[in-house]
Amino acid sequence: MPVPSKDQAIIWMQHQGIADAEAVLSYAGGSPLRAGEEVEQSAIASIAICQQLLGGAKVDIFQTASACLELGMENAINTLQKWCYDLLLSKMTQKTRYHLAQASGIQKISKHADLSALLDFLRKLDEAKKSATHPLNNDLQLTRLLHYYSQIFKAL
Repeated sequence: MPVPSKDQAIIWMQHQGIADAEAVLSYAGGSPLRAGEEVEQSAIASIAICQQLLGGAKVDIFQTASACLELGMENAINTLQKWCYDLLLSKMTQKTRYHLAQASGIQKISKHADLSALLDFLRKLDEAKKSATHPLNNDLQLTRLLHYYSQIFKAL
């Protein structure tokens, strides 16, 4: 079965009743089938969190951690990973994959991101994902991760 074009996928998703189809399709990695109701809800919440992450070093750690907790730990880490992959991709190629609507903001803050610190943070996210379903203090864990995130950026 051939992969539909972006326009075809957006039209199909709109007919399925998916709000903000283009942003949700982008967040789902371009796969319209993955952009079902579950992905749609987490994508919309994640997009709001990503607006906060655009603050880079000035991100409000506690407000963002609180918003992340509403997604659940696994989805929150997934959101942070996709965001950081886009930061890395933007830093290296000036492109984004998951957050097309925030591409210009991502490009702006990626210029201030320390590559080594970003890669270290991605490793921390991989480790955190392994224990995402463990009944740890998720608020504390997310706050710690977001503190590391804020340390990625040089002075803006």
